[in-house]
Order: sequence, then structure tokens, then C-alpha cells
Amino acid sequence: MRLHTLDDIRRTVSAAAFEKATLYQRRRRAFVSDMADDGTRIEGRVQGTQRRPYTVIITLEISSDGKLRIDGSCSCPVAFNCKHVAALLIESMTTPEGRQLASSAARPVLPPQAESWLADLDRAMALSDDEYPPSIRQRLIYVLSIDHGVLGSPQPVLELKSVRLLKDDILSSTVSNYDPQSAFSSTPAKFLRGHDLPVLRRLLDLRGLYGHGGGRGHPLSGETGAEVLELVLATGRCRWQSPDGPVMRAGEPRRGGLSWTMMDSGAQKPVVSVEGGGSAVCVVPPWYVDAAAAVCGPLQIGVPPRVAAVLMQAPAIEPQQVVPLRGKLAERLPDHEHLLPLEPSPPQIIGGPPTPILLLARRKVRPVYGSCSWAMPPAPQDIPVARLAFAYGPVILPANDQREKPLFAEHGRLFTVERDRTMENRQRKRLAAADARLAAIQAHPAYGLPPDARGELVLADDDPLAWPRFLVEVAPRLREEGWRIEIEPGFAPPLAEADGDVDAVLHEGSGIDWFEFDLGISVDGEVPVFLISLKAGGTGLNLTAADTVILYDPWWNPAVEAQAIDRSHRIGQDKPVFVHRLVMLNTIEEKMLELQRRKGALAEGLYDPEAGAPLDITADDIEMLLAGA
Repeated sequence: MRLHTLDDIRRTVSAAAFEKATLYQRRRRAFVSDMADDGTRIEGRVQGTQRRPYTVIITLEISSDGKLRIDGSCSCPVAFNCKHVAALLIESMTTPEGRQLASSAARPVLPPQAESWLADLDRAMALSDDEYPPSIRQRLIYVLSIDHGVLGSPQPVLELKSVRLLKDDILSSTVSNYDPQSAFSSTPAKFLRGHDLPVLRRLLDLRGLYGHGGGRGHPLSGETGAEVLELVLATGRCRWQSPDGPVMRAGEPRRGGLSWTMMDSGAQKPVVSVEGGGSAVCVVPPWYVDAAAAVCGPLQIGVPPRVAAVLMQAPAIEPQQVVPLRGKLAERLPDHEHLLPLEPSPPQIIGGPPTPILLLARRKVRPVYGSCSWAMPPAPQDIPVARLAFAYGPVILPANDQREKPLFAEHGRLFTVERDRTMENRQRKRLAAADARLAAIQAHPAYGLPPDARGELVLADDDPLAWPRFLVEVAPRLREEGWRIEIEPGFAPPLAEADGDVDAVLHEGSGIDWFEFDLGISVDGEVPVFLISLKAGGTGLNLTAADTVILYDPWWNPAVEAQAIDRSHRIGQDKPVFVHRLVMLNTIEEKMLELQRRKGALAEGLYDPEAGAPLDITADDIEMLLAGA
């Protein structure tokens, strides 16, 4: 009796492995040494590329849903469901029914209940051993990270990754997620060990309690979360942030302190410091994660573990809420005054006329597309935008900030801004008058409005030189009026501003150069790229400061390019000169390059006294020489 078909084999191995397995079987390199009468077990050898044949053991089982499961182990480096397994499966199908091997025929047949019981016994024995046998190369890796969640409380997150161990015992870069529910199916993965089941069972409990988990990770919380941390560290397969990250170990308990810290917005939130380093995570009891030392362990804060975990989850408290909260916390924690939020001093008032700031940056927006629901939306575009803000002393307010008296904190001290709305509106109008093309991004018909783009400005002009013109023509006038113009890197081609007059030296040349024009321009002490057309830059210039020439616009006559190169490769040059020629494929530029080569060959033949035979120039050659001269 055989349980498998060729289609079953194709589903078990890759297409390449199946093709090689077929070749192995045809060349009689697969040998079946034992095959169960019911087709559930096949043993044999397959001659691979090594001198000694590989030993192959295959078990076949029909699951409760009627699907055939094939588990083939092999002594080759791949180890599991490889081409050798497929070759032995194909070979077993060629064995006549009446020619079952003697060892199989002699084996007594057990009832299905007994076979099922023996299979359960095999699984129990495998799970009782925490060490991996050489035949199992798959590993379950626990990846630990920290997520600050919606409220900003640090929470440990565990991801389950299935990874294969390669020949040199290095983890493969091919990683797949593992669902803990699979461990409790009728056919659990053979790479599970005894340490894994308690972890997976608790993760399922957390999933049922909080309704999340899976590919994006399993958040750990409460007492169960602390138990999971302890269990995964015991496996020796817990790694930090990625499957190939540092292996995390169990560390000794450390002491920590909880205190309230003031954020930039002026609100306060509790933060836990850890003696010896590391970050606190919110489980019961709290734990620390020291990524630098690759250790984790319990954290002692000086209050009951459940109380400590709840304190760590406190929301951000606004300044006006601190006093009433202190009173309520003092009633509940009379012996822990150090755990109360700090009562802030009255905020310092900042006023005065605002300084307008124009930040030029780039942002991604999605272009507006048609109403066809079946059409794929266009990819986001990276466009230049302008962001208007107002500086009140050290505080910078975005123009779209609607708060009348915003609060800020710096070095634990509160500040409040009394806004001059009249001046802000006047500066908005001044910007609009400076360039009428500036339009709010939400008003531009070509772009959809991202949620955080309200108030940003774009130039309602498709001209690619619109922003460079803005930088040259508008930005200097705004600076003269006291505006701060800040430009992020990558916004537009940078413009160099001269710190003085531009110097040039005109002097008599030599040879065909009637005069030489030497530009004394440098940027930050370096000579910049000098963009100039081939014919304009080919004569009358002395550019020995340059040691790289890039020919971007080819010409029909090779002498034109040679003369342009000689602007740098000439007397006075003390560095090697590198020449790069850019030619676009499948365009007229390729024909120009070929014409240059032919003209150059004719010229060399004409002037070379050692050429030998007289130069044979046809009418076509003369016409070619005159073309594009």
C-alpha cells in the first residue's frame, strides 16, 4: 500500500529538488531498504555527490483533515525534505506491490489505535528532550524587543521565528513566523522542544486575553508576561531584536527608581531608572532589559510588584492636573512621597514680536488620481514644500498650531507663549505677497492632503526651476526683512553664496588660444563642479584646478572634445586628469561616437608617415568628414 503520489512529492519539495530527484531515480541512485506495508514509513539510501550515500528516513501520515504529511530526514546538509527524500519516494513507487521487502513483510501489523499511541509516545519522548538531535536543523527563535505602545509605557514584545540551521551552524537569512497555535495541532513541528510548550501555551493565553499577537509580535504583560520572559531565556534561543541578534541571558535582580519627568510639552510621566543600566519593561513584577550586556531580569522598585506595574502605566499628566493628582496619590501612597509628580513652578511668559521662519524641506504626498476604483493608486511623490513657523525667543511654533497660549518645557522649567496674532497674520500676508505662486498644499489640485501636511505650502508651478528661482529671487529679500530661511539637505540643488566679489584673471594665451580666462571660484576651499557647454568651454579657458572632465554632450568632431579636455590637461596641471564620456545607448549619440572614431582613424592615417600604403579616401569619406564639422 502506498499513500503518496507524484503530486504529493511535488508539493513537499521545490521544483528544482523534484527535477534532480527524478534524475537520481532514473540513474538508479536511490535504494529502498525498508518500507512499511501500510506505506507510513520508508527507509533507504541515496547516492549523492559525496562518496558515502545519504541515509534517508521518511514517515507519512494522513492528518485529521485528510491531507498527507510527509516528513523526510536525510543525513545530507539540507537534512529535511530534500532532493534525496524525493528520490527515495519516487523509487518506492516503482517497487511492485508483490515485491515488498522482507523486513516489511515480516513486521507484525498493529491496530490503528496502537500505532496512534506509539506516535504519541514518540512525540512525548521528543518533547522530553530539550537538546536537538543532529537530524533536526530547524530552530524556533524567540525575538525580544520593546514597544512603548499608545500610552508610552515600555512593554516587552516577543516574536516567534522559524529558522533553518545551515551547514556551518549559522542561522539562515530565510525566516518565517511561527503561530503558537500550531504547536497544539495533531501534527506539531518536530523542531519543538520541551522548553517551548510552556511558552507557547502562555502566549496563547495572552492572545485570548488581549486579542492580539502573531506576525507583528506578542505583547507581554502581567504575571504571565514575566513568566514568559523567564521561560524563553531558559531555552537559550531568545535573541535581541532580530533572529541573528545577541542571545539574551537571565541576569540577577536589579534595583530601580521611579520618578516623574517633564516632557517637552510640559506634561509629566513616570520613568523608571535601572541601577547598572538597561530599560524597564512593564510586567508583574517589572523587569529590566539590558541590551548592551544581553541580560534580562526582575526589577525591584520598592513597592509591591503590581503597584509598580500600574505606576509605570500612568498617562501623561498636564501641568494644570498635577496638583489635584498629587493629593490623590498622597492619600494612596502616604509612605512614598518620592513617587509623586513634581509640582511645577508658574510658567515663565514669553512674548514679543515673533520672528518668521520658513523651513524648506521635502515630503511625500500621494497624487490625486481618477475615480476608477479598479485603478492602482499612484506611488507617493517626493515634493519640495515650505513650512511657516514663528519663533518667540527659544520657542518655535508651527504656523498651523491653533493653541492660544501653548505650554512648553525646557530643562524642567515651564514656558508659556503669548502670541501676537496680528503680527503672525501680517507675516503670512507678506509671504504670500513675496511669491504669488505659493499655495497651501491642500489647495493644490495635483496632490492629496496627508494628515500632517495642513498648513504646508508648495509652489503652484510645474517649472522644475521654480524653487531655485525662489531661492535666488525671493529668499534674499525675506532675509533682509528679518526672516530666517532654513533649508534641509536634499531640498533642492544647493546654491553657493559668494562671500565677496568673484575674481577672474584674463591674460594672453599661447598657440590657438588668443587669451585665457581663469576663474578664481572655490566653495569651502574646494573647486566646485563647473557646468559649461562643450563648445563654449573648449576655448579660451585655463582650468588646471580641475582634474576630472566629464563629457556630457558629445560632438561630431573629435577635435572639439580633445580641445575641451585640454582646458585641464595642459601646461600647469600637476595632477592626473581623468576623463569620463557619457553616452546614451540606442540614440544618435552612439552614431556620433562611431563618427568620431572613423574621423580620428582617417586623420591618423593621413598624418602618419609610417602608415605604409597610401591613404585611400573616397567621396563618402570626404562627405563624412564635412558632416557635422
